[in-house]
Parts: sequence; structure tokens; C-alpha cells
Amino acid sequence: MRTGKIAKYPHYLGFTLIELLVSIATAFVLLVLAAFNFKQLENKTLNTANGVVGFLKVVRARALTNSLAYEVAPVSLQLLRARAKKSCVADQYLDDFYDYELREGVIIDNPNWNTCYSARGMASQAVNFKVTDGSNSRVVEVVLGGAVRQFAE
Repeated sequence: MRTGKIAKYPHYLGFTLIELLVSIATAFVLLVLAAFNFKQLENKTLNTANGVVGFLKVVRARALTNSLAYEVAPVSLQLLRARAKKSCVADQYLDDFYDYELREGVIIDNPNWNTCYSARGMASQAVNFKVTDGSNSRVVEVVLGGAVRQFAE
């Protein structure tokens, strides 16, 4: 047999509506604050530089897989294109190509470069270029062996 307050008032066993609403409101406020803090952590330049590095690695892997050469060059300040060729010295392009569009507000500072990944994955020339949004910039580097990295300026 129950004794004390709980025995007299069985509705005291749960939470009141006000307690639940206050808990939900507190959780909502904390979630909103966390969302704004994570939004500030986003770095468009870093994310774009990582995307470009990933694109170049995929192009190199395609060159190795398909036994074709892939020439990579910027089409504009915001678009990179990789086009397939029989070899890096060939003038005729094949139908196979891949594009990578940079994030909005981020550009390549120097669009006057190109490199070609041979069927063995080797880059025809070393290339350095900057990815910038006006206030931040990252350098993307392609080395002769075909490796790609990005670093802060």
C-alpha cells in the first residue's frame, strides 16, 4: 500500500505541462545558438580548396584507370575542366571531360595555367594557383609526380 503524498495525489508522478514547455524552449534556444556558431566556422575558401584537391585527385585516378591523359585547365575564374586526350602531347581531345565549379564567391586568382596527367598519373608540369574569396586565400599545388596538396598562403 502506498503511503505519503504519492498515495494521496497519483497525478504527481509525471511532469507538468509547464515543465515540459520550459524544457523544450531551453533545448530550442541551445540548438539555435549552436547553429549560428557552426555557421561562423564555415570557411568557403578552405572548403573550395579541399574540393579542388579532391577533383584533381579524381582526374588523376581517371587517367590511371582509363589509360588516357587528362588535361586540367581553368575555363573561367570559377570553373575547372579536365578533358581526355590520347597523350599529353596530342592536340585532339576526346569526348570525355569533367567539370568542377568553385563555390559562389570564390575564384582562382590566375586562370593562365594547365597541367596534364599522363596515363601513368604523372603531371606534365608543376602548378601553383590560389583559391581566394577576397579576404582568405589558399594555395593549391600540383607537383610533377601527380600529387596534389593545399596550404595556407
